[in-house]
Amino acid sequence: MSGQKFFQIIKKYRLFSLWVFLVIFFALLGEVNAKVVGLSALACGLSTMLIWKNKGSIAIKVKKWKSSPTKKFILLGSLGALWAEFVYWFFERSLGGAGIAAHPNLLIDWLGTIPWYIIMVVLFWQVLKKYNYSAKEILVLGGIYELGADGILGSILKGNLIAGIITGIIGFPIFIMTYSIIVLPPAYLLGKIGNNFQKAKNKQRYIYALLPLLGLIPYIFILLMIF
Repeated sequence: MSGQKFFQIIKKYRLFSLWVFLVIFFALLGEVNAKVVGLSALACGLSTMLIWKNKGSIAIKVKKWKSSPTKKFILLGSLGALWAEFVYWFFERSLGGAGIAAHPNLLIDWLGTIPWYIIMVVLFWQVLKKYNYSAKEILVLGGIYELGADGILGSILKGNLIAGIITGIIGFPIFIMTYSIIVLPPAYLLGKIGNNFQKAKNKQRYIYALLPLLGLIPYIFILLMIF
């Protein structure tokens, strides 16, 4: 993406861009944990932009893989999830934060979170096979999925649901940037952006797009068993 095109996008979505800027700005000026979140979200977002800039050449390589589209999508989404969790773990360890990553041990972090990501990616694949979504819609959906996972379920685990939801809504751009590396690259590389598989009213499309949130149900049962 050229610099000129980047600023054209900012101009087109000026209000959202301002929202993103303010969230990142205050995060980087905040306490250590806020800095961890801000830097991690930026790193995930920049990673997505880097893949998007080279999407053509990467798509050619993905096409050559001798595997089914379903397996490719799940693998690409899971790799994005591994990267996102690593980024948050890395900045937490580097800056001396605590409680941001799922666990101080990266392997345990992955073992605890990747099953959710895999379920989410599998269900998201089913969504994309049925309905058409633009790149912008996919990014927003990724943010909604993290709002459900970290904003709601994560807040329940920490015993502060209301505050978690409010913080999640205010900091929604953070969620979009974080999950962008999980949802956007596989959607594009598998040709699931801009293809009309079935015409439907917007309401149907958006309701069905929430399907990946059902992947949180197993974690809710685990939570009930623990407490």
